[in-house]
Amino acid sequence: RMQVEADAVDVDRDGRSEVVLLVGHGASTASYALFRYDGRILARVDRASGPLVLLAGGTVTHGDGFSCTTNGRLVLRQATSNQGKVFHVVSTVLRLAGARAVVVSRSGYDGRQDDPRVHRAYAVDCGSVGEGG
Repeated sequence: RMQVEADAVDVDRDGRSEVVLLVGHGASTASYALFRYDGRILARVDRASGPLVLLAGGTVTHGDGFSCTTNGRLVLRQATSNQGKVFHVVSTVLRLAGARAVVVSRSGYDGRQDDPRVHRAYAVDCGSVGEGG
């Protein structure tokens, strides 16, 4: 019997919850898909480049996470490091437009292993999904 992991959260603050569904889990990273219900159809949220994949977890040299903001945005974070001491963190802010995730902004910064911004790149905080729920 398969266990399904899913949560509902109003990512874009429009009064309707989106569904966050666990679609894969490796040794250190989980993969989630985001679905939007418009009152008639449940559709997977895509980016211009293909399906939107939300990643969570990582290793000593790589981490992924995501969060939902109070103003209806979804923030994807990715931290990478060659030696596990200094990390480059990229944050991509998305907004939902129907069943499409559109990039609002992208920024990056470098931080040491003990930098709270690096730790945040590994975290999930989106309503009932992750530590914020």
